[in-house]
Amino acid sequence: MFVNNYFNFFLKFSFNCYETFYYNAFCFVLSVLL
Repeated sequence: MFVNNYFNFFLKFSFNCYETFYYNAFCFVLSVLL
């Protein structure tokens, strides 16, 4: 349950990452670390 909620949150969070290239790079590093 917790993992599913976290996955949904990460999907919504990463959906906001398409604004700028800098934010895309930041989200890529974040996804690798997580």
